[in-house]
Amino acid sequence: MDEHSQAFRGMPFKRVFYRLLGGDAGPPLEALTADERTAVVTSDEEGLRLSMPTPVIECGHEFELLLVPAAPVAQFDGELVLRRLNDDGEPVPGSDEVLCRLGYRGPGVSRLRLELPAVARPGPYELQFVGKPRSSTTLRFAAASLPKA
Repeated sequence: MDEHSQAFRGMPFKRVFYRLLGGDAGPPLEALTADERTAVVTSDEEGLRLSMPTPVIECGHEFELLLVPAAPVAQFDGELVLRRLNDDGEPVPGSDEVLCRLGYRGPGVSRLRLELPAVARPGPYELQFVGKPRSSTTLRFAAASLPKA
């Protein structure tokens, strides 16, 4: 999934969509102060999302990951945990691997783009950020060995 596929998720979109249909799901975020906006965003169930340009990556090649918080964040502190999945989509016991340790402190960012190390073995995987500002939902993808041309 690319970053555009995430545009219709979260409370900001739900509030606008509900308003377009004539309902009222609370004040539009633009009308809120910065403190009120932060309170609304932290109450969202989604929090931090992960996004990749494609659901299939090539084994042995670095790949791009986008971390997208619900609101701009000035600090990330945690780990990106990679889990191998079995054919039923369940995590393989003992397969958790810290793919990358992440620490960022600076101006608030609305997204953080990373180039991650290569995945060595083909198969299904899931990736999750565990740490602060909050742990992410899991992102599932596949690693494949592509034939050389």
